[in-house]
Amino acid sequence: MLQEEFKRLTDKPFTEEEFEKIHYVYIFYPGIVTHADIALIWAIGGIRLIEDMLPTARKIDEAEQRVQAARTRYETAKEHLNAVLSGETEAYPTTTEEIMVRR
Repeated sequence: MLQEEFKRLTDKPFTEEEFEKIHYVYIFYPGIVTHADIALIWAIGGIRLIEDMLPTARKIDEAEQRVQAARTRYETAKEHLNAVLSGETEAYPTTTEEIMVRR
């Protein structure tokens, strides 16, 4: 969401720093789906409500990053398995430690 989009949805002014928090909550807080959702939250509670929502948004962000890292590790292991099954083990690491070092 761009600042200009958000400005059109609310009459309540905000600073650049506040918008960064607003945007982060918009992206990561569960249940916020539309721009109108975050605009209503801003209108109702302002920066205080946004800051109250930040810890949950951060937890979701961190959890999503862990999921992405796990997917990456899974794909690497799957590629390794396929290489072993096809007999092409020369180019692929053979242990978990080697997989992590090569990343």
